[in-house]
Amino acid sequence: MRLSALYRRAVLTVATVVSMLAATSCTQYWGIEKKHGEVSRAVLIFLGGNNNLQNYMRNNLYDIYESSSLPGYTSDTVVLVFEHFNQESPRLKRCYRTDNGNVISEILTVYEESFSSATAECFAQVEKDAFSRFPARSKGLIISSHGSAWMPEGYYSFPIDFSEARIQQFISERALDEGIVKGAEEIIQGKSISSDNNNDREIDIIEWAKAINEHYEFICMDACFMSSIEVAYEMRHTADYILASPTEILAYGYPYQAVFDNLIKGGETNLKNFCSEMLDYHVQAGRTCTISLIKCSELEPLASYCKTLYAAHSAEKAAVSPYLVQPFFRYSDDWFYDFGDYVEQFVTASEYQTFCGYLNRVIIAKANTSRFLSLPINKNSGFNTYIPKARYPKLNAYYKTLEWNKATSSIGE
Repeated sequence: MRLSALYRRAVLTVATVVSMLAATSCTQYWGIEKKHGEVSRAVLIFLGGNNNLQNYMRNNLYDIYESSSLPGYTSDTVVLVFEHFNQESPRLKRCYRTDNGNVISEILTVYEESFSSATAECFAQVEKDAFSRFPARSKGLIISSHGSAWMPEGYYSFPIDFSEARIQQFISERALDEGIVKGAEEIIQGKSISSDNNNDREIDIIEWAKAINEHYEFICMDACFMSSIEVAYEMRHTADYILASPTEILAYGYPYQAVFDNLIKGGETNLKNFCSEMLDYHVQAGRTCTISLIKCSELEPLASYCKTLYAAHSAEKAAVSPYLVQPFFRYSDDWFYDFGDYVEQFVTASEYQTFCGYLNRVIIAKANTSRFLSLPINKNSGFNTYIPKARYPKLNAYYKTLEWNKATSSIGE
């Protein structure tokens, strides 16, 4: 059941009182300056909500508060939340349930207002603040904001390879999606991961991968298009597993009331259950979704085989018509296609069977409704990918800097 209005206000009041005390200087620490003893498990929830998604993220947080899986104060599992919402100072909190069932949102750190939730440096600082206080043997990360896979900072907002006429078309299309999906903003702001309206910053995926100093059991990316072979390969050393969607995500975000228990428990079986329970929720609610579970340790063998295929079939690969490949995008942003369907277009049947063997060791669970909004999902390998196009020279130049391209020579040097 949903939190009552009174209970929701009570939860917010706890946080607000502490934040009023803490907001008197740039960065303050309340209650836990000293390092706690090591805990068994810590899940860090990073809410980059200084944008048009903030109310959806607040509801996601309330759903987590409602969850019976929210640990108690003395539990060996800790839930930490970084939140950055409009006209509020960013803050790091510990959330737990008391013995009588109340939810406490204890503010640990309040950051100065200029602290952007959409820079790699910010993420690294939050990560340091969280795990220096609560060192954990096992860690999980949930990150929620806008997303546009591997794309360079600013490109999804303003595709500099587009003609002026196509940019105007792009803007008109995006205006139709305001408040519907996590890849749309009032001023068409999509990004690699996370966004901050205070300074129009976006986290570049290359910079983010380098900034992560912890190793996570899982990273759950609640943002559009993040189940990308390019993103997964860039992030392969940061986590054992990645949960993400190859398509856009509805602005509501993931249904944490249905799936949070799996993230708290962790382990491969529970992460697979996350996928099946997410699908069940969306079907029952009459909504649409896609979700994939990526096993990062299997990515390098896949890349090695793809390098062989790309070299052996360079001419056939270049001749693939994108119109024959399952799209994972709507409108004009033709940068996201089904990875498996793309490869199938230019290899032999036996090579494709071998390729699927590698791919199925990486994508160990996936689920989708028959369509995402108006987009039919006829094929779903679990990953999206970019099909290089000569009309995007600036995007292609950036793509060459990605680890996936370096490993497979998809575009070449």
